Amino acid sequence: MKMSGYRKEVNTKVFAVCGDERKFIMGYLFIGMLLALSGYLFPFVYQIFIDEILVGGKIFYLKNIIVFFILAFFSKAALGYMNTCYGAWCNKRSLLKIKNSMFSNILKNSVDWFSQTKASDIIVTLENDSVFLNDYLEKYFVNYNVNRISLIAGLALCCAVDPMLTIIAALFSLLSFLIDGKIAEKEKVILNEIRGNNERQINWFRETLSNWKEVKALCMEGEKEKQYMSFLRNHIYWDSKRIYRFAARYLVIPLIKQKVICSILVYFIGGIFVIQGSMTIGEIVSFSSFFSLVTGAMDFLSSGRADLLARQTMIDRVLRTLQTEKSKELSTDSVRGYNIEISSLSFSYDNKMILDDVSLSVQEGDRIEISGKSGCGKSTFVKLLAGLMKPQSRTILIGNQPIRNIDEGERYKRICYVAQDSCLFHMSVRENLLLAKSNLNP
Repeated sequence: MKMSGYRKEVNTKVFAVCGDERKFIMGYLFIGMLLALSGYLFPFVYQIFIDEILVGGKIFYLKNIIVFFILAFFSKAALGYMNTCYGAWCNKRSLLKIKNSMFSNILKNSVDWFSQTKASDIIVTLENDSVFLNDYLEKYFVNYNVNRISLIAGLALCCAVDPMLTIIAALFSLLSFLIDGKIAEKEKVILNEIRGNNERQINWFRETLSNWKEVKALCMEGEKEKQYMSFLRNHIYWDSKRIYRFAARYLVIPLIKQKVICSILVYFIGGIFVIQGSMTIGEIVSFSSFFSLVTGAMDFLSSGRADLLARQTMIDRVLRTLQTEKSKELSTDSVRGYNIEISSLSFSYDNKMILDDVSLSVQEGDRIEISGKSGCGKSTFVKLLAGLMKPQSRTILIGNQPIRNIDEGERYKRICYVAQDSCLFHMSVRENLLLAKSNLNP
């Protein structure tokens, strides 16, 4: 998929989550456009000042120029202040809504999904992959569209001053745009390696810290220290590569544009046109100012495109988290009664059979007791009944419907399960009790 189509897809999915925040985002975009267009007023002032006052000697224009310059300056300053403050407020509101939606969608996943997904993968997606959301609105939507309009307006003004000089300068800028894309493709691979290393390190930390007694007993401290240093070396290696490419895209290429294109190419070729009499000095200055704004817009669009390409894998993971699929589970309305039917149920842990060919029929209203020696599979059987574990053969029917087909949320509203090893969340006892019924007044 082309980056333009991919950007639209990202915008559509993120904006679908933002909801009512979209009207604030459009206001942010409008302020940004006014700020960008206000920058194009100053080159006109420079041209009139040089050609009419300094060269032409028309001093009576000076008063009007000074008043216009002051008004343009304070207007741009006010718009810049509004853009920064309103943009930060708007960005944080949208970020809060998007990340809340991500976490909410994660919690809506099935028990099977949580049993198959590593905690480190969830953490990295929520905290690391979603980093691009911190400046998403500002960088990938508002400033992207503002710079597109700024680029078109700037090129039109440059063409109005001198079309030939515009074409020559634009060709050199286009070359740097293509180089940006090539560097971004390399950076994409590097960011994936950094993410993989971070995920493996989190898993390693969890395993090591949960088994610290065995580590001490087996005198494995030195081995664990070597493993930790290996993770750090990998991180330093790949992060150094990322920094090299970052410096090339954000420091070297823009510097070449400013020095080679604006300072040398524009003034050298423009100077020749002045000598030939096809341009004035004021037009050269205004053209240079216009083209500086054009190259600034091109730099932003180029780096934004390259960033999007480099972060594409991470963004895709975030979009999958934001995307909610309609559940294929049945509503409890389709469940006729609460009779339980189990036929030839089997379950094993690591090839060790715990339950083998178990059959049971319980009618609605019955009370039963399951007893047996420790380790015979009582807790496993209850977890299977509650739908917390998936049977390896056959299935469990409740009201003639397979338990796995009944909507999970509705199922747990109707099944009471007290675990053998209950847990308390990191909150007060009162708050833990209120999780079951928030309308209680203990």
